Amino acid sequence: MIKHDPIEEKEEYKEIFEKVDKEVKEMLKKQGVEHTLGYIHVFNTNKKRILKEKYNIEWKTLEEMNPHISMD
Repeated sequence: MIKHDPIEEKEEYKEIFEKVDKEVKEMLKKQGVEHTLGYIHVFNTNKKRILKEKYNIEWKTLEEMNPHISMD
């Protein structure tokens, strides 16, 4: 079973996570980053940074929550 950070399920953060997901997708698109193999790593690195910098939210990526699984 794949684990995810429980903070994602907190009602008070759901809107923020949706907003940041959209922001990261748009930013990567503008940078010309293609949605291919490895995209999730670039996406999650930026998402984690924005959540911390803008909202002071410490979020763990799927990779951090599931170190035994290789994700791409």
